[in-house]
Amino acid sequence: MLKKFAIFSLSSFLLCSCITVTPDKVKDEIASYDATTPSGYDVQNSGFIGFTDDGRGLITQFGLLRYNTLIKAYKIRFKSFKGVELNENDGITEYTDKRNNKLFIIDQQHLVYYAVLNSWRKDGKEPDSIWDKTKDLVK
Repeated sequence: MLKKFAIFSLSSFLLCSCITVTPDKVKDEIASYDATTPSGYDVQNSGFIGFTDDGRGLITQFGLLRYNTLIKAYKIRFKSFKGVELNENDGITEYTDKRNNKLFIIDQQHLVYYAVLNSWRKDGKEPDSIWDKTKDLVK
């Protein structure tokens, strides 16, 4: 069931994630695309390559940068609402493909967390730096 939820969540996440990441910033106003060939992995893309045979995600360095940027932006909120403390590179394993491209594998649980963080950003939730914790607690 968790695997089906993760795949559904990630599919929704990927359909709506045409964004570009620069250090410490996620930009919606710049179009992105997914490369279909290894030579294009490190260009302007959303960072998600696909799923491994066991359901984990395969992401590029841009995907990892976006993940870590979202953790940095929502770390306190995530722990407050989900009871999980996220740190940079949680759930990530380095991976080198057949053509020597440096990629990363993200485990299923952290792939779901990634989707939650991205949905908060898309919903306009304020980052921790300006989040008024009392607003969400009274709802």
